[in-house]
Amino acid sequence: MNGAQALLAGESVARYFIHDSMRGIDYLVSRKEVDPARIGVSGCSGGGTQTMDVAALDERVKVAAPACVMNSFEKVMAGPTGDSEQSFPGFVSDGLDQADWIYQFAPKPWLISSTEEDFFTPAGAEIVYRQGLDFYRIFAAEDRLKWVVGPDGHGTPLKVREAIYEWMIRWLKDGQGDAKELDLAMLPTGDLCVFANCRAPGKDLTTVIAEGWKARRKQADPRKRIALGGEPTGLAEVSWLGPDGKTDELLVMVNDGVPAERRAASLAKLGMRVKLVKLAGSGQVGGRYSGGWIDHARAWLVGKNLPSLRANDLLVEVRKELDRYGKVYVHGWAWGGIPAIYAAHAEKRIAGVWIERTPWSLAMAMEAKLPRNLQEAIVVGLALKGDFAD
Repeated sequence: MNGAQALLAGESVARYFIHDSMRGIDYLVSRKEVDPARIGVSGCSGGGTQTMDVAALDERVKVAAPACVMNSFEKVMAGPTGDSEQSFPGFVSDGLDQADWIYQFAPKPWLISSTEEDFFTPAGAEIVYRQGLDFYRIFAAEDRLKWVVGPDGHGTPLKVREAIYEWMIRWLKDGQGDAKELDLAMLPTGDLCVFANCRAPGKDLTTVIAEGWKARRKQADPRKRIALGGEPTGLAEVSWLGPDGKTDELLVMVNDGVPAERRAASLAKLGMRVKLVKLAGSGQVGGRYSGGWIDHARAWLVGKNLPSLRANDLLVEVRKELDRYGKVYVHGWAWGGIPAIYAAHAEKRIAGVWIERTPWSLAMAMEAKLPRNLQEAIVVGLALKGDFAD
């Protein structure tokens, strides 16, 4: 949820995660029992992402061991696309891949770990490892990059955990220690809490992002952020309902599924000519609140955004009919209202726009604790320039 909010504010939510990790290191090195020259970082999945980020960006980190995350975008783009903090807008279109995190850290010790049945596949991890190894050879430091694969699915099985222990002992303790996992009693969560109810004092992330957005936003023309006028994706699907040639009016409806199709059928029975347009990615199922975020993340990675692509496809379908009908209207239900809004501003000949159950304000969503399907509206930085009313 915070990832979508941050992108509308023109930033990545990863910056806050990285900030917190760095502040954690600040605390560690402030303690007398910690040697600041022997700081290692490790984490799994999202923690692995933070490991990559902070290792590449904080020179105090001497050893890194990200688990179940490193994968070349050659595999990730068609598979398990990462969450918002793992998918930087323009990362792939700028020519970057996950091996670039390793390049930033070289020639310091870096351990990659994978599992055999993970959705971040060993095949994708091997690409990153081979690319990194080529770079480490320049420093004659091939022994400082290693890749280990454990059994099972997403996680850190014993083989991986002990490989991480061994890596940290080798490079932070001069090899003095035993990597065999100890049988230790796990403390209950309550015993690990520093603050009452395990909640640190201060602001939640939604509030922090919203405050930064308010401080940086300037009234401008948000339409300039919507990329229209290029070639259509070719993925729009069109169907027709209602009498042909018996009316001078046409309703172009964004087809988001059953609600739109039922509305179109009802209007067709009343004599309205309807052109149903199903836009790219609109059939993808996502979470109740996150929506089809994976397609959106893939678009950001290659420097595009799905709302603009959809709006452009819709605009193309509308313009095909403007010379055939006296009046052309556009309708969108729920998220389908977003491309309707984004497309309509670019074509003055549209007679009217009809939207239902579409969020009426980006500003409202920017401050909501749990916005629903906010991904569908995301054009990076749009909320800095204006709102739907503009």
